[in-house]
Amino acid sequence: MPSRRWDSANLRIGILGGTFNPVHYGHLWIAQVVMEKVSLDSVVFMPSGQPPLKSRDLASPIQRMHMVRLAIASNPRFCASDIEFSGEGKSYTVFTISDLKRKYPSDELFYILGSDAFIDMPNWKEPGSIINSVNLVVVMRPGISDDAVKSSPFAENLVYDADDPEMALLQLKGGRQAVVIAGTSLDISSSQIRERIKKRLSVKYLLPPDVEEYILANNIYNC
Repeated sequence: MPSRRWDSANLRIGILGGTFNPVHYGHLWIAQVVMEKVSLDSVVFMPSGQPPLKSRDLASPIQRMHMVRLAIASNPRFCASDIEFSGEGKSYTVFTISDLKRKYPSDELFYILGSDAFIDMPNWKEPGSIINSVNLVVVMRPGISDDAVKSSPFAENLVYDADDPEMALLQLKGGRQAVVIAGTSLDISSSQIRERIKKRLSVKYLLPPDVEEYILANNIYNC
């Protein structure tokens, strides 16, 4: 599907948030697969400012944003947003989504998150408001079962698509549905990359070369 102009109305926009500490091929692959399966026009990578639940071993927001921009530079349908950097203190998804809906009132937003994050949503700030205000795309993580996803207090029923065994609809309490996508995750983690860098081991083939070069040139994660 050809890319549409970012400033045109009625776009289907994916929002992929995270610390991206650092961004890696797993993030890029998830964004690409979700874009294709959910027929999105663009995916916005949204590095968190000061995440409420993560703080240890965190590169600065500017460094993480720069790494994201290096990683997505070759894909015109990927872009980056620093919207979570504008506020003071910790950044919360519920406020970010509200800001994005005001910024793009004519567009349909799809918030992309891992199944582990979906299961953890009861611990987020105002999770019910998030579910009721934006479309959710849940990407299944290795080691997390369908039953674990269905055990969420926000979930009611999970039905896989007969024509695509990697897609399902998750009925949510309140009447909304989330798209669930399975079989897309690469077994790569940012913590694995940070640990290998600390041990002076290669991270080749785990993340884009430009990102690797930036990390090494700026001595990130070596402390």
